[in-house]
Amino acid sequence: MTSLLATDNTTNVETAQAITELQIELQNSRALTNEYKQENTELKRQLDLANAFSNANLQRHAEWKEVWRQEKDALVGQEKQLEIEEVKLQTRLEEGRRAQKEMKLSMLNTKGGLDVTDTRSEEAEKVEKLREEVSFYIYLLCLM
Repeated sequence: MTSLLATDNTTNVETAQAITELQIELQNSRALTNEYKQENTELKRQLDLANAFSNANLQRHAEWKEVWRQEKDALVGQEKQLEIEEVKLQTRLEEGRRAQKEMKLSMLNTKGGLDVTDTRSEEAEKVEKLREEVSFYIYLLCLM
């Protein structure tokens, strides 16, 4: 019976040691689980911050793109307007040149009471003003 008691005591001691080892392993597992939970929580927080930053950048990009489009549209509109003005001025210049030629022909044909030098200088001034306007608008177009 003593040997049976000794065997029972040995088995009890071994069982107690196994239980103690399992309890220590369980505590270590719980500590590791808590560390992973904390790390996971921190990683989620960092991901949320990164997503918020990315979304803010996307919003800023969209706003900048819209402003750029509006400015581009305005510049295209101004350029078209300047082209229209250039055509108008070119037309006026051609009309002035035509009128000057007609005036010269008329003066040559009549050789009457008109002072030819005054008429020529007035027409030359008009043509020069028109040339200056055209040059100015061409200059503005070049700046764009």
